[in-house]
Amino acid sequence: MRALRHFRGLAAALVTMAVVMGCAGPQQASQPAVQQQTAAVTQSAAAPSAGPDELDVAIRDASDYLNDNIPKGSKIVILNVQSNSSDLSDYIIDELIANAVNDKVFTVVDRQQLEAIRAEQKFQSSGAVDDNDAVTIGKFLGAKTIVSGAVSRLGATGYRIRIRALEVQTAQVQGQFNRNIAESKTVNSLMESGSSASGGTAATEQQTQGAKPAQQVAKGVDFRDDKVGIDMVFVQGGTFKMGCTEEQSDCENDESPVHNVTLSDFYIMKYEITQKQWVQVMGTNPSHAQGDDIPVGNVSWNEIRDFITELNIMTSKKYRLPTEAEWEYAARGGNKSKGYKYSGSSVVDKVAWYSGNRGIRWQPVGTKQPNELGIHDMSGHVFEWVSDWYGEYPSSAQTNPTGPSSGSGRVFRGGRWDYDTRNCRVSIRGYNSPDFRHGILGFRLAVSP
Repeated sequence: MRALRHFRGLAAALVTMAVVMGCAGPQQASQPAVQQQTAAVTQSAAAPSAGPDELDVAIRDASDYLNDNIPKGSKIVILNVQSNSSDLSDYIIDELIANAVNDKVFTVVDRQQLEAIRAEQKFQSSGAVDDNDAVTIGKFLGAKTIVSGAVSRLGATGYRIRIRALEVQTAQVQGQFNRNIAESKTVNSLMESGSSASGGTAATEQQTQGAKPAQQVAKGVDFRDDKVGIDMVFVQGGTFKMGCTEEQSDCENDESPVHNVTLSDFYIMKYEITQKQWVQVMGTNPSHAQGDDIPVGNVSWNEIRDFITELNIMTSKKYRLPTEAEWEYAARGGNKSKGYKYSGSSVVDKVAWYSGNRGIRWQPVGTKQPNELGIHDMSGHVFEWVSDWYGEYPSSAQTNPTGPSSGSGRVFRGGRWDYDTRNCRVSIRGYNSPDFRHGILGFRLAVSP
């Protein structure tokens, strides 16, 4: 599986592992030979002699997760670990196998064997395996499920370990294990020894997003990403007046001063991220009122960052949250704007779910009419996180603004189903801490051409 990019721009200690489960049939003569191992695996010689630390505990808990979700006697194939440190890679593979299901037989695919499979299946030799390649390899080996994982840097001393199960036939996420660990001397030691042994250096943010380059999208054309069913609308750049313009009325102080903003072209989602799409990527549903086509809610800005990291690995794209300026420009209808008070109309009931018409609270996405660009639900329904830190508007003209460089709160826009019409206006602003969660806080994504 492709390596995750490092967390919050810090030096990465990335590991990507794929565990493929299933009852594989007999190996065909044309397939690369694989090496059989049992659960009695010794630890890597490079592993530190100290007692278990938080990484070891997390690996044991991840193994328990596998034990609970994999049928006894399953055949497991562990695809080669991708890491800046071969010692760290070997240690995690050995520990995962040693702590996993007692009576399973394990088949380890090393780097040379993986390249042989790639060559036979005509994969690109990228040095990493993404979801599509892993699913194809799983089918090639007769597997039923792939479990992928990663260890990424979290702050100055911490790490995040992640394990997720992917069904081979559908390429859908079946479940996910996440654990943040405050610090790990094991990882530090192995990274240090592995890096010096290989002469490598810490990966940059772009490098740790995976060896395959991000797929570009065709400029000027709406597109659908079938991997998770995301519909993207092309928004041609232009200049607009941002803030409390004349038609808005009854504005808050932070919606002023009105200022000119010029934006480059971008894409934004036609609908808000749904619960089905969130589960496909993250494996669990944090929302209170649940339904596949209802917007995901109860997600923090920080959790959305994790979602985007996982989604970009799955799709080989560079999805992101829209900036506050991009969000308002799209909500106003971009260069097709007719100057409406709400997104798509000055009659709120046509375009928004709000306190006056909400019925049974959350509604499926796209059930109100779209705005001038064909985008739904940018007024009412659920508030939507954007990328910016909250701050006062400037009075001068701006080009592609991204907000303040720091702050205590992230911005959300768009109103919510249990608020009145005043909070459905396209210029209304809100903000809260990046770790704040609420049932009416969701999001939609953007991507640059």
